[in-house]
Amino acid sequence: MKTFIITLVLIIQYTFGFCQKEKKKMPPAKNVQIEVIYLDKSVSDSLFLSYKDHYWANSVGIPLQWAKSNGKVNSFNLEIHRDDRAAYLSIGKWHVSGAGITLFDIYLATPGDDIKIYVTKDSLAFKGNKLRFAGKGAAKYQCQYEMDQLTYKKEYRSKSFNYTIKDGNIVKDSLFYSILPDQLEDNISINHKLAKSRLEILERYRNKLTPFIYNLLKADVLSWEELANYNRFSFKMSYLSDCYSPSIKLNIAHKLKETFAKRAIPNLKNIPLQYRLFSYKYLAVMVSKTADTILTKESKYTWLKANFNGVLRERILTAYFLRYYTKNKGLHNEVADALTYVKTNYYKKIIESFATLIPGTPAFNFILPDTTNKIIKLADLRGKVIILDFWFKGCFGCAKLKEKMEPIAAYFKNNEKVVFVTVNMDPKKTMWIDGLRSGLYTHTGSIDLFANGDSFSSPITKHYNIVAAPSLILINPNGKIITGSPPKPPRNDEFIKLVELHIAK
Repeated sequence: MKTFIITLVLIIQYTFGFCQKEKKKMPPAKNVQIEVIYLDKSVSDSLFLSYKDHYWANSVGIPLQWAKSNGKVNSFNLEIHRDDRAAYLSIGKWHVSGAGITLFDIYLATPGDDIKIYVTKDSLAFKGNKLRFAGKGAAKYQCQYEMDQLTYKKEYRSKSFNYTIKDGNIVKDSLFYSILPDQLEDNISINHKLAKSRLEILERYRNKLTPFIYNLLKADVLSWEELANYNRFSFKMSYLSDCYSPSIKLNIAHKLKETFAKRAIPNLKNIPLQYRLFSYKYLAVMVSKTADTILTKESKYTWLKANFNGVLRERILTAYFLRYYTKNKGLHNEVADALTYVKTNYYKKIIESFATLIPGTPAFNFILPDTTNKIIKLADLRGKVIILDFWFKGCFGCAKLKEKMEPIAAYFKNNEKVVFVTVNMDPKKTMWIDGLRSGLYTHTGSIDLFANGDSFSSPITKHYNIVAAPSLILINPNGKIITGSPPKPPRNDEFIKLVELHIAK
């Protein structure tokens, strides 16, 4: 019988002083034990366990923590370093492509859990398996699993709509666009039905769950419905960017907005603050899918700042910057503003990391090897405008950016006051060299540096809070930040003018 033992250490303590009076009575730290048992003895998978610190779940920009082997095959030990009462965990295996496939994704675990997970079926993508949970704390896992399984039932599937098909592809004609509002209405109906059924399952397990877990799961379910509705709405609105007819585009956009406005909106404020604070789905709704503001031109930052207070506001604003800072131009003003009133040290430190890209801030004094193992420092490039590009092999976006930046590279090719510097974040030097040889990611004449295999954990990427590639940073001749969000192709003229402005200074 194949078994997998995964152990975590969770420190039992309320966060942010919600239970300050009980601190002295807190019991010692307890372990969470999870044993995965395949009833099919022929299965020989190696599993991984991952989580993100401090209830972040899958929030962008927060490092993913992995279970580390203790020397025994498929036996892991993990210590959660913050004083959390629970953790969102994922358990899965690696696909041959190198991607992770989850056995279960983002489930709540709590101190004292001693769980056995029985897998009665398996497949390459973990589809079709059946899980059964037993042991201390198993009720919350079984509850989450049953809520997940609803999505595979026929009654929660969307209707089929007829399109014009040509050569196996959907043609974006008038029929395609006219169907969008009906699709959205069906999507919203299914989402509401699914959320309602999940809440019914949650109620059945209520007496087996602690109030904290029950309310946290409830916040996740209700927030999921609003998040799913927004995603469906925004995806359909995005289709209109390719619409060939202005009149059709205007008409369909109006119908989509009307349909979306009629949705059932869960009253999330009915869920007490201490549960909304830690719900990762609630966080996602308030940050990136804030349905209350998407139909207006009002700044999300302004809305979030005005509609929340205290620690909840600090947490939501932190998540807001984690998601949007590298995408939106000009957020450095919002970062500076947030630092005037964010008090919690944990959140303040994260927000301060974005302050490193505020224009005029001294750039990070990197010390990295080039392709000849020569050490290159920021100071070596003083007097030049630096176009700093972060990439890794296999990054489709990195290759596309390089392609689109070709006219800019050609324009500054013979300009000694401008230098292209690339920083590679691959875990192995051989991958970096292969990427350079391919010619897909860097320009001829650029200074190509290697982050010593530290990837997104290297000092330079951590300093700039680089969480995705490609990422571009412009540095002026005096070694200070110009911007962390320069104009991107096809806005080449704006990019060139910005560089030339700082050459002349």
